[in-house]
Amino acid sequence: MRHQRMIKGNGTNFQPNEAALPVREGHWLLSSLLRCARCGHKLNVRYWGKHGTTPRYLCAGDYHNGGKYCIGFSGGAADKRIEREVLSILSPEGVAVSLLAIAKLDGGHDVRYQGLARQLEQAEYEAQRAFNQYDQADPNNRLVVDTLEARWNVKLEQLDQIRVELDANQVANAQRQ
Repeated sequence: MRHQRMIKGNGTNFQPNEAALPVREGHWLLSSLLRCARCGHKLNVRYWGKHGTTPRYLCAGDYHNGGKYCIGFSGGAADKRIEREVLSILSPEGVAVSLLAIAKLDGGHDVRYQGLARQLEQAEYEAQRAFNQYDQADPNNRLVVDTLEARWNVKLEQLDQIRVELDANQVANAQRQ
């Protein structure tokens, strides 16, 4: 039943909650993003013209019940207007600030790498110390030897885990660059 509700919620035919619908494909900037000022429904893009490539934003309104469309307007003009507004906001200063933010994020990854490297160094020390304690124990005292061996194994597992994290961090940094 839950899967049936999910499938029904993914549909596009006569859904009561249009906010839950996925954004549909299309070539136009505002496709499935605009809402009607009169009724609140999502505006649909209809393609008109000789080749069917001229967009027009429409609100179905009461059309499916024998009524009329609420509103409709040219998609090309609306998309060009929004494009101009967005590009006017994206000034060279805005781009510079964005690049600075990206650099700070990348710097944060370097800090993570350095922290992991220090953790690895500490884990290597602790694993070596656990081995030395195990190695110096009297083999005839099985209770002590077993306890020291268990501690040593825990340290080795921690060491391996840190190495895996460090490798993953290096791969992620390499992919970013």
